[in-house]
Amino acid sequence: MPTIVKKTLPYLFFALFLSGLFLSPTFYALSANAPRTISLIFILSILAIFRPQFNYKLKLNKEFKVEYLLCFLIGGAFYSLGRFWNLPLMQPEMDWRDFVYACLILPIFYEILFRLCLWSVIERMKLYKFLPLILTTFSFTLYYFYPLFWGPHPYKAFIYFQTMMYLIMGLWWGYAFLRERNITHVFLMHIFFQIGYYTADIWKFIGEL
Repeated sequence: MPTIVKKTLPYLFFALFLSGLFLSPTFYALSANAPRTISLIFILSILAIFRPQFNYKLKLNKEFKVEYLLCFLIGGAFYSLGRFWNLPLMQPEMDWRDFVYACLILPIFYEILFRLCLWSVIERMKLYKFLPLILTTFSFTLYYFYPLFWGPHPYKAFIYFQTMMYLIMGLWWGYAFLRERNITHVFLMHIFFQIGYYTADIWKFIGEL
């Protein structure tokens, strides 16, 4: 591959990714699954082009890290805070399949998309050590904020709350990946956060027994 192409591709892919985020309302109007389908195409494209240059570990730690417990507790705390502020939390009745999707499949999908693929693209720009952390966190947060681009939204307050929540957590997870380069560690942090968030009402119910 020519050198000029190698240098240009990361910028091109990042521009395409941001364009996809801003065009998500248009894609969503065509199909509810369109934004994630396009994200999957982006992941596969990155894996096909940049996979040999990825710098990460896929390693399961033998000991239970305190960050997992903290993520679980913070997830529950955010949910409780939203309830305290009487926010419409956009959490319908969930069966076990919805729970597995929200707490296992989506966290892994998002971490592969942002902390692995998009991170690797930005890292190849070779501009600034913390640039991947900053831009992937910005993009990750924007992914939760873009429903406001659709216009008036009944869950406006919740979207602001969710954006703040994932900005904080995105910075933490991104820093954890920058520090350890272990994508499995970040998978588990995100998964435990989601479990803490979606089981917060269960713990409240148990406490009232």
